Amino acid sequence: MELTIERIDYIKKQKQAEEASLKKKFDYYKGKHAIESREKEPDLSNHKIVVNHCKRIVDINAGALFNQPVQYQADDGIDIEPILNEFNKQTIERLDLENGKKVGIYGKSYEYIYVKDVDGETNVISVPLNPKTSFIKYDKTIEQNKEYGVFSSHDDEDGSEEWTIIDVDEINIYLVEKTGGIIKDEERSTQNLFGRIPMIEYYNNEEQQGDFEQAIPLNDALNMLQSDRVNDKEQLVVAILALYAATVDDEDMESVKKDRVLMPPEGARASI
Repeated sequence: MELTIERIDYIKKQKQAEEASLKKKFDYYKGKHAIESREKEPDLSNHKIVVNHCKRIVDINAGALFNQPVQYQADDGIDIEPILNEFNKQTIERLDLENGKKVGIYGKSYEYIYVKDVDGETNVISVPLNPKTSFIKYDKTIEQNKEYGVFSSHDDEDGSEEWTIIDVDEINIYLVEKTGGIIKDEERSTQNLFGRIPMIEYYNNEEQQGDFEQAIPLNDALNMLQSDRVNDKEQLVVAILALYAATVDDEDMESVKKDRVLMPPEGARASI
């Protein structure tokens, strides 16, 4: 399948619709929460404590689910031993764990399977893809069959992008220049030997929500609560005790520091 400017624009438009959501989920997993952008007056305490339950939820779920390698089975009469051998060569359990974490963070994950010659031997390799730069186009039928899959990477140095587009027949690789030019890499492009599109899109649930997504407001509230507790304590420590109609000597001040009690004379008052 050919990669055109129109197709690139279509794919980027589809990805832009979810870009903010995916970025927010990843930020919360990494510990970059809303509390970090809170501002206060310069003379007020403004601690920004992050209690990152988002990461904890994903890591515990992924660890519990993939604590043991996934067991693959097939119906009687179907030999999957060659597939299992390929999985064992690449320690597929690491890929399963990474996919599990990505699904827990983003609500979905992508996997790409390709053929590679290693030391004269043909191997089938599976790799996880970045959900931010991967896309699968489905047709309009009730079966929602895959039309094509695509993933890309960006070169920060020269601003170019490499796009891989896969359909049932071909796997084509293109260099998209910063100026907008599209150059097909004829040497690396090849026929699709699988007979189907070797990209898999995993969903965490029907809504494509991450494990912690529904709990983000709760985590924000907890961050604010913990931060304000420290702020209040710090502001109390530096508070000034004002006495009206009373005087204190060094002995009285030591008593206040030690016992936290002050007995002012009748008619006097104190405030902080």
